Amino acid sequence: MKQVSDDAMQKLQAFQNEHKQLLEKTQYLLDNSQIRSRSGSRGNDSMSDKNSFFTQQVKGDRNRFFSPNIKETGSERFESKTDAGLIRQFHQEYQDALVMSKNLAGESYLVDIIERLNFLYADVSLKEKNRQLYAFLEKSKQNLLVKSDLEKFTNDQDDIVKNLFKICCAILNMSVQQRGTNFLDDKLLQTYLDGINYHRDDPELVLIDQLATIKSLINRKSYSLTDKQIKMIHDKFRNMFDNRERAQYL
Repeated sequence: MKQVSDDAMQKLQAFQNEHKQLLEKTQYLLDNSQIRSRSGSRGNDSMSDKNSFFTQQVKGDRNRFFSPNIKETGSERFESKTDAGLIRQFHQEYQDALVMSKNLAGESYLVDIIERLNFLYADVSLKEKNRQLYAFLEKSKQNLLVKSDLEKFTNDQDDIVKNLFKICCAILNMSVQQRGTNFLDDKLLQTYLDGINYHRDDPELVLIDQLATIKSLINRKSYSLTDKQIKMIHDKFRNMFDNRERAQYL
């Protein structure tokens, strides 16, 4: 009888250990897959559940993804909320844009990607005006090669692809949980953002300033952005945010 009891206790202990390991593994996966989306502006509302060319529409109440998370940095407070489904959807759209923007040489350029993400045009119905704007921006010196199928460019462009995604998310006021501590310097970011002049007579020249800023921000080793820096970027690219918002609801 004692032997049966000992065997039962050993099996129970083994089951408890296995259950504990499973819980720890599940928690680890949750901790490392958490993605945060900033609030505080129309950013959360602007991203509709309309999917990209290759993805199916995500149905259901996306508010179920939200949970408040307050972070404090010095004297400033930033509120962020999780929206894992929304950020994954935008990441898929970004990957689609990288593929669909390729030219015959297998190259994806900055202007093509930004256009496909609906950041460029204030009114998508103005076809001729938009074609002229696209041609103007495409030929500018601020148009950067982001990705190429040629193997010799792959390693150099991995960081550019990652950085561009972070900047696009920041324009939308969304924050992806980032690994590492290599944060961009606040003063350096402010220097780049100061290059955007909203007082120009021609709005196309404002877009040139913004492309130049994006080019400078992505053409470097991969880095992380703080919540404060995300807000700085969002505020300087509000026109692109508004352009995409309008396009999403057409």
